Amino acid sequence: MIDKRYTPVSLKETNFFKPLKLNSKVTLNHRGVMAPLTRFRADYDHVPRLDTDYTNSAEWKEFKEQNHDKLDTSKSRGLVEEYYYQRSKRPGTLLVSEATYISAAAGGDDYIPGIWNDKQTGAWKKIIDGIHENESFFFVQLWNIGRQANPKILKRDGFPYLSASGVYNERNDFVPSKKLAEKSDNPLRACTIEEIESFKKDYVNATRNAFKAGADGVEIHAANGYLLNQFLDLGSNKRTDKYGPQSFENRSRFLFEVYDLLSKEFGSDRVGLRLSPYGVFGGMTGDQNIEDTNALYSYIYDEFEKRRQAGNG
Repeated sequence: MIDKRYTPVSLKETNFFKPLKLNSKVTLNHRGVMAPLTRFRADYDHVPRLDTDYTNSAEWKEFKEQNHDKLDTSKSRGLVEEYYYQRSKRPGTLLVSEATYISAAAGGDDYIPGIWNDKQTGAWKKIIDGIHENESFFFVQLWNIGRQANPKILKRDGFPYLSASGVYNERNDFVPSKKLAEKSDNPLRACTIEEIESFKKDYVNATRNAFKAGADGVEIHAANGYLLNQFLDLGSNKRTDKYGPQSFENRSRFLFEVYDLLSKEFGSDRVGLRLSPYGVFGGMTGDQNIEDTNALYSYIYDEFEKRRQAGNG
């Protein structure tokens, strides 16, 4: 059934296949972008897996046989390397990495990749080199999951369970966080100012490593109920300091501090941002007070526009 309010247009007549310039070094050949997709394909040290064991599996052999005319079999690539290599085959494609931990303290789940040390960075370099072989582009998505973490895993690794404030996600749409926090004696609490400062340094270090690995840009993950989103949301932010819900400026302060640090050191044209104003995953409440949500995100967009007009957008 066709919606009569719209006139159908052939896909080839849309903007989808038109080039899009992101910055002076990146011009996409089309608008089909690979979104971040969590894969759980890192090792215990959060290094993306580059083993080639998968090439011995019956599934791979069958896939290879069925797609022999599309695959480059001249080189045996590591697991994650092959994954991204295949998805960058169309020249001029933008891929955004699976969400990637900026530090061990920002994590709280196993098998998720990180980009805070040399070993992780070296693995990402091999992956990104393969993408560049295909003349495509790669942004690393920077992740701090806050109260979405598993407090038991954080306890095991020697880290506190942190959020904007000590308000649990009662939805339990990822892990039964309150129950696990109580069992592991790692209760949720608000980040201290010192911990916020430490996380800001982690964002800078992770971004530096991303560019060291050859990335074309980074994306700050401030959506989907993760830490930066927890500061924006009225349901999870009950602070009384300069990061509290008393004003839009306070709620978004952490986000803008991170953005401003990255754009100042690495160039704003290589820094992207992900937001989800009305998302409910992770116990976010943006859908419950639409007037407030619209006003908050209008404020955020206005602040980014001011930066753009100042040459820092």
